[in-house]
Amino acid sequence: PPHFMSATTKNVWVLAARPGADAKIKPELFRKEEQELPELKDGEILARTLWVSVDPYLRSRFNNVASYVSPYEIGKPITSTGVVVVEQSRAEGVSVGQTLSGAVEWSDRFIANASSFTPVDKDAAPLSAYCGILGLTGLSAYFPIDDIAQPKKGEVAFVSGAAGAVGSVVCQILLNVHGCRVVGSAGSEDKVEWLRSLGVEAFNYKTEDTGAALDRLAADGVDIYWDNVGGATLEAVLDRMRSKGRVVSCGAISQYQLPKEEMYGVRNLFQVVVKCLKMQGFLLGQYRARFAEGVTQLATWLREGKLQNRETVVEGLDHIPDALMGIFAGANTGKMVVHVGDV
Repeated sequence: PPHFMSATTKNVWVLAARPGADAKIKPELFRKEEQELPELKDGEILARTLWVSVDPYLRSRFNNVASYVSPYEIGKPITSTGVVVVEQSRAEGVSVGQTLSGAVEWSDRFIANASSFTPVDKDAAPLSAYCGILGLTGLSAYFPIDDIAQPKKGEVAFVSGAAGAVGSVVCQILLNVHGCRVVGSAGSEDKVEWLRSLGVEAFNYKTEDTGAALDRLAADGVDIYWDNVGGATLEAVLDRMRSKGRVVSCGAISQYQLPKEEMYGVRNLFQVVVKCLKMQGFLLGQYRARFAEGVTQLATWLREGKLQNRETVVEGLDHIPDALMGIFAGANTGKMVVHVGDV
């Protein structure tokens, strides 16, 4: 509509059903609806969606199980992080035209409490960067490297899912900031080529056994393992960790779409004892008080050329479910983002 007409409806994706026995995310779990927009209340904004982030962790929200993120509700809008521009505001200090990041509905516009959003600078970086390298995935790489991995110059690190949103940032920080040797696995020749261009000693886990590749590329063992995939890969790496090595448990994407009886049982956890390993998980929320510091540091490294921001962009509101399903099929190199609108 022309800019002087205010929108009264929104197009929004809602949860139609939960995953079945096969545990897969499928098109029939999503339904697009047109819904009325209520009147703005004090403290609220009408936000128009610009960018939507889709990430593997959203998988757990499709199950009706209390987890560290609350489950989606049947018939209610699906949400994830993203970037919006303010169309109307009844919130103090928030003006029309401002760009903000926060939890966004999978919709073209929506009403939300302004207090849950953070202003983002569209001149400092492309807005999509706040979905990824300057958002949750960049921060997920930044904090645990210092906090858990504690890398030393010259150590050997292995990153699984190395061409993904978090993995690719982890590789670059370990290489370019900490001076580690970095080995990475990915699932296509294109991804492997890109990782090699960054300086990662990469291999394709679909064409070479992970254990054999590590014996070839990290013959003296691994000091730091950043685990994005879990399962059989974790088992192979535990056998090849060096004494006092550190395992950062970030994710287990190889297991998310499997029914429980098909999940991989890692058989060699006794290696943690024998090798005096540290194996630690994290939830990004525990670092919330330091988010601003993290974004500032990541933006600096981006400016200095220590980090490259690689994105896979899917166009349009209609394709957000496709983008999420694509992540589990390895469709993304770097961060998967959906472009919904422009400022």
